[in-house]
Amino acid sequence: MQTSTSTAITASALPTLNPANFRKHRLHQEESEWSSTNCYLDIWIELLASLDLDPIPALACALSSEFVGDQWEFLKVRTEDLEKLYGIRFGEYDTWKPLLDHLVTQLSAGNLAIVEVDSFYLPDTEGISYRIEHTKTSIAPTLLDPVERTLDYFHNGGLHRLSGEDFDHALGEKSAESIVPRPYVDLIRLAGLRRPNPTEFFGLAKEVLRSHLDRIARSEQANPVAQLTAYIVSSQGELAGLGLAHFHQFSFATTRQAGLSAMLSGEVCSWFAAAEQNPEARSLLERAAEAFLACSAASKKLQFQLARTAAGRNPDLLPTTETMNEQWSLGVSLLREWNAGDV
Repeated sequence: MQTSTSTAITASALPTLNPANFRKHRLHQEESEWSSTNCYLDIWIELLASLDLDPIPALACALSSEFVGDQWEFLKVRTEDLEKLYGIRFGEYDTWKPLLDHLVTQLSAGNLAIVEVDSFYLPDTEGISYRIEHTKTSIAPTLLDPVERTLDYFHNGGLHRLSGEDFDHALGEKSAESIVPRPYVDLIRLAGLRRPNPTEFFGLAKEVLRSHLDRIARSEQANPVAQLTAYIVSSQGELAGLGLAHFHQFSFATTRQAGLSAMLSGEVCSWFAAAEQNPEARSLLERAAEAFLACSAASKKLQFQLARTAAGRNPDLLPTTETMNEQWSLGVSLLREWNAGDV
């Protein structure tokens, strides 16, 4: 809706958000094992929390994530989970007009969008890619002012603001000159947004969790973490000769994505444990959470070891990779045991 005192346009579901006083979700606080997940998940965590919705059940997708040949799956929340839990619908959106025109239309209608942009023009990436390197990333605009050329947006676990030349290149008339001349856009439709009561929400969350356990049961990967770590160990020699720049790309696609998947799996188990009334069942969930978090910690340790590898050293990776393999397998096994006994 357009305000009467400015030319700014914002989605009606988020009228009061302001980067100046925005508080990150606890998963994005510094004490989190992986305080930045990936650009897509970061958006959904903060967006759902800002809508006063609990994002944790939607992160059950982490449990069924897998190794995909040369990297860990780039984790995204699943469309069917968002609709079941919150009534949110989202999917690909065709940009046949200038991007800014589409965003004005959708924000005015009360919807949001996840948009690919060039991080070279995102000031929240200062010191990493802002005015340094052209890389593709995703943001979710929450407020834009085409006249004043300002934009508020979710990115990397926070809410930020850009303006002026950055606005022109990110979404405005010069966006076609960036490395994302025709961005992929997901439209987030909020008309069906709902907030079930706690009992109903827990039941829906359990259905979502079970759907991912079913996906694990159908998977051809008995232990996807074991496949990932075998690939990492086999790549150690190559990594040693390619330097730190290659390490950063390699670790983002492997240890970071697997580690955050394990951390979020642990968060999901802890969420269910907090609501579990049966002591034995609660113990299974708590132990599963501990196992996944141990896997996450081992993945972070492995990432540090790979950095030493890239710097010319030769650390023994096997004890760390064995911990990752064992703890992921244990977490899944305990979760299955809880599910089998739950009615």
